[in-house]
Amino acid sequence: MTDKYTTFKAEDFVQDDFFIASTINPTDVSNKFWTRLRYAGAIDGKEEIIARKIIDSLQVEPETLPNDEKTELWIRIKQSNKTFQAQKVRRLRRFLYSVSGVAAALFVFVAVGRNFLHREQIAATSAIEQTAPPTTKSTDIQLVLGDEKTLNLEGEEASITCRDEKVVMKSSENGEKTEEIKTETPFNQLIVPLGKRATLTLPDNSLMTVNAGSRVVFPSIFDKDKREIFIDGEAYIDVAKDAARPFIVKTDHLTLEALGTAFDVNTYRQDKVHYVVLVEGLVQVSHNNGSKTILKPSELYSCDANDFSVKTVNTHFYTSWKNGVLQFDSEPLGNIILRLSRYYGQTIDCSLEAADLRCTGILELKDDLRKVLEGIALTAPIKIAYNENKYLITNILKDNTPMYTEEH
Repeated sequence: MTDKYTTFKAEDFVQDDFFIASTINPTDVSNKFWTRLRYAGAIDGKEEIIARKIIDSLQVEPETLPNDEKTELWIRIKQSNKTFQAQKVRRLRRFLYSVSGVAAALFVFVAVGRNFLHREQIAATSAIEQTAPPTTKSTDIQLVLGDEKTLNLEGEEASITCRDEKVVMKSSENGEKTEEIKTETPFNQLIVPLGKRATLTLPDNSLMTVNAGSRVVFPSIFDKDKREIFIDGEAYIDVAKDAARPFIVKTDHLTLEALGTAFDVNTYRQDKVHYVVLVEGLVQVSHNNGSKTILKPSELYSCDANDFSVKTVNTHFYTSWKNGVLQFDSEPLGNIILRLSRYYGQTIDCSLEAADLRCTGILELKDDLRKVLEGIALTAPIKIAYNENKYLITNILKDNTPMYTEEH
């Protein structure tokens, strides 16, 4: 089934039942199928993008297929593309060629618009962004090699190095282990759960320090013209210099492009505000709203889904976590508690009154969480309680009640 797509042009894709169904009603199965072909170079990516734009331009809503027909449609797809006879999809294909002037007009657009589409490809959703996280949850650090093998690394910290089609893994619990990686497989993933951290050396020798609760998607070998990864979470990246291949970081809201530089990117999916802090070099930040910004060293780029701002900061406040230290200056306690909760992988509830307190200081993250919270309580008027496996920052102290209580 896969070989036939090698020579497909846009006009071939829009006549293919499986491709039409994948565009109108994509599933995990179909997404993985097309991602595998893209990465293996088994299809012409430009022609695929053109074909998808043609189908999307018709504005056919997924609801045109009732649920029972969708189920029957995908059963037939799995059995064989040759026997795929879904009536609604056939109707769409006939519609493409029955509307007066549509085919001619669209392919005139194809002829004159290829350069425009090429420029838009970087901004468009790439295959690496479509890589789904593993469905199996684990409290261990996980390295997922393509879609074939998942390796668990026990312990709070791990080191992973990818080089010469091999990956070398080290952790305090597992020791050192080497695995071969297939360069033709889809993207690999590093999953770092809450309470854990990892370092990742990429195939180009770029070094990443990956914080708790983060996911990194990366290839076994970078392309000849670019180095592209995807991040959900936080990582400090020291990019290896390579003038011929820009280093591109994709996130939910942003695309970062650099050549040789060092920066921290914080893009936890559940957070409303994401940020990039540049330590050295230059980075171009492109927002999904179409704006582009060139960052200089010591600048902080922060954004939400719609807007952004840039200001000069002390970068150490944003990068010290990678050295086991949390440093902050007039930072809301609520923000500090959120970072501690992720770093230690423990639940910490903080009252709204306490969360608004502004704090300045340095915390040694090598200490256990209780000592760290007690250190905050030495300078901030808060009360700490521990109950049912979680910490409670409940109220501001205004009397002589104990700083720390443990309930049973």
